[in-house]
Amino acid sequence: MSRFGFVDDRSGTYGVKQLCAVLGLSRSGFYAWKKGGAARAERAARDAELTAAIRRIHDQDPAYGEPRITAELREQGHDVNHERVERLMRAAGIEELHPRTKVRTTACEPSDQPVPDLVGRDFTAERPNSRYVGDITYLPVEGGRFLYLATVIDLYSRRLVGWSIADHMRTELVADALEAARAERGCVAGALFHSDQYTSAAFARVCGRLGVVQSMGAVGSSADNAAAESFNASLKRETLEGKGLKRWANTRLGDGEADIRTQVVTLGWKTVTTTPKSAAGQRTITLDKDTVRGLRSWRRFQNEARLAAGRGWVDSGLVFTRKDGSGWHPGEVTRWFNRVVRAVGLSPIHLHGLRHGAASLALAAGADVKVVSGELGHATTHFTQDTYQTVFPEVARAVAEATAALLKPVSR
Repeated sequence: MSRFGFVDDRSGTYGVKQLCAVLGLSRSGFYAWKKGGAARAERAARDAELTAAIRRIHDQDPAYGEPRITAELREQGHDVNHERVERLMRAAGIEELHPRTKVRTTACEPSDQPVPDLVGRDFTAERPNSRYVGDITYLPVEGGRFLYLATVIDLYSRRLVGWSIADHMRTELVADALEAARAERGCVAGALFHSDQYTSAAFARVCGRLGVVQSMGAVGSSADNAAAESFNASLKRETLEGKGLKRWANTRLGDGEADIRTQVVTLGWKTVTTTPKSAAGQRTITLDKDTVRGLRSWRRFQNEARLAAGRGWVDSGLVFTRKDGSGWHPGEVTRWFNRVVRAVGLSPIHLHGLRHGAASLALAAGADVKVVSGELGHATTHFTQDTYQTVFPEVARAVAEATAALLKPVSR
């Protein structure tokens, strides 16, 4: 409570003049404060409205800080400045994501040739395709390992025009990024390329072949390559620590387990993501080594797609997604399954038919119906018995035999 508020609360008991004298306040100041009560209430209501809008934006992307939230609010029609947004975020305890502990990626060899600094911390350009900056940053993946990303950024538009990812920091990583920039722009001859670590003789030969002029700041100095460092920090917050996380929430490849918590239901060509129909459908399954290896390969592909999509990435939370992050339609999953079946030399078989065929095989071999029912995720064993043993016993037997025959590898 302010001192003016204290006077207002107790003015009926002691009088305004006496209270102001004790607290060292002027009576004119108190009456001016009291006259502005309606304006303060209106401002408090406006602050509450802005705080709610700030929280909605932050919930959509926790990587956003005061500058980007201010820009988003202005696009939504709010007349605000960054100081007010910063004050409201601080009061509401809203903070942006902060980068993780840095991993050193700059380590030049003693044999490398010296390159002059032709940028001098002036990260501007008068025209496109004239001045570029680049850097290598690490991307943490499962098991404590890292992938490395090399970038080429145009200082005129701040556009990422070339990039490359690998599990090493050899010269070809950087060379591939520069080649990607050349392919995007058609020609980079005469352009300046600035970094803080690309000084190897092999990279100098690549620059000479492409006609690129090299520039280099002090080794390991973030200020001498601030434009590239800033891009790397934003990239990690938004794609690795923000809404597009690098790990799947319900899949633990290190433990070889996956939690089944949702299902994609087809309604015509539209899809709806829901929870399984029964508690039995929500369970943890074990993944074999081949499946884990395949999923790790797929996740590397998905992470590359996430980096390429940038802010266009859709956070669907699904394992199998398109290149923009949106979920596959079940029909697409079936088509990919059929491609895999053909690739490994099996006869054509529908994915849904394989599920029912496997259940029929198990029951025909004498497996306990409770076990089969649990694997299928049925609500009760009665449903499993009715489907496979009571209603269609002859069909089930025929399906089991047909499935067993189909699963034999096709002779080449």
